[in-house]
Amino acid sequence: MSDTQRALRWTLLATLLPALVIGARADAQIAPLLPYHCYEVDREGPPFALNGVILDGHFGASTVNLRRLKRLCNPALVGLPKARGTDGAASANHLTGYEIRNPQPPFTPVHDLMVVDVFGPLTIDLIRPTVLLVPTAKDLKGPPPPSPVPGVDHFECYQVKGGRRRTPIFILDQFGEVESAVKRPLWFCPAVSKNNEPTVDLDNNLLCYQLRTKPAHPNVGDIFIDNQFGPSTIHVTRSRELCVPARIVGATASPTPTPEITPSPTPTPIPCALGAGNLCSGTCPGGQVCLGVSQQQCGCVDTATACGLMPIGTAGGSQCGGLCPNPSDVCVLAGPTCVCTD
Repeated sequence: MSDTQRALRWTLLATLLPALVIGARADAQIAPLLPYHCYEVDREGPPFALNGVILDGHFGASTVNLRRLKRLCNPALVGLPKARGTDGAASANHLTGYEIRNPQPPFTPVHDLMVVDVFGPLTIDLIRPTVLLVPTAKDLKGPPPPSPVPGVDHFECYQVKGGRRRTPIFILDQFGEVESAVKRPLWFCPAVSKNNEPTVDLDNNLLCYQLRTKPAHPNVGDIFIDNQFGPSTIHVTRSRELCVPARIVGATASPTPTPEITPSPTPTPIPCALGAGNLCSGTCPGGQVCLGVSQQQCGCVDTATACGLMPIGTAGGSQCGGLCPNPSDVCVLAGPTCVCTD
């Protein structure tokens, strides 16, 4: 890639960072949710098993068993030039991912769930819970002091089917800067309450994408972590996922979880309208999505009108076009795909 191409890519992607951090609410002192860069943890790490963990969130309550630690997720800066000697992302909460086994009651798959993130709207199916992301303190020099009050929630990640992206990006975290391509979505991760513990903001979600990264293998040694499950020393083998803040289209605020294992109340439908972060959200009829139809105005439109490649002429050509979740944004080309940006 030439210096000119790299500069143009940075200019475009730098405009997307404010939209990545969409987790803050104006009515509460809640830190915005950051993107996370996740790494595979060496399988030869310390064994782990914990049974009977109660999780309660947007898709109801269940009791699960947790097994091996498989992911370490660093807070990340996405689409910005290399930090000028700063380490701002290193001080934020990290996440570690544990395998979920034997959820009870068994999870009923969710079909045609509409979500939106910085890359635009997406329709996905949720197949089964697979990973629990846990707030974690991390240090590269020695055992860290455990965080007394985590600044981020637990996230229950569901295996995703459907949807595809092909977006080139750059990621900067505590392990360095890498060039990546965002591929298909792997997990959708709503915030949950674990064992009825206090939560930060149950309206937060992460959508995690498969990455193709250069270099794929970080040059780090021992990594010291500490969380609710105790201290540990781990090693990571390669870059795996990028998790970005996401919003369920038409979702209302999550109810306060209770100790009883009962399904969460069905959200009351709300009309399509402009909401927090200047993003359109609300309930639409089947086959439609809430998007910006004009400046400061939202409406229910066919999913085919969302930002994407649109055919032009009769010779089989195409160009980026369509509507965006933010009425002020426009649909433009970023590498091989179309994204919404101002």
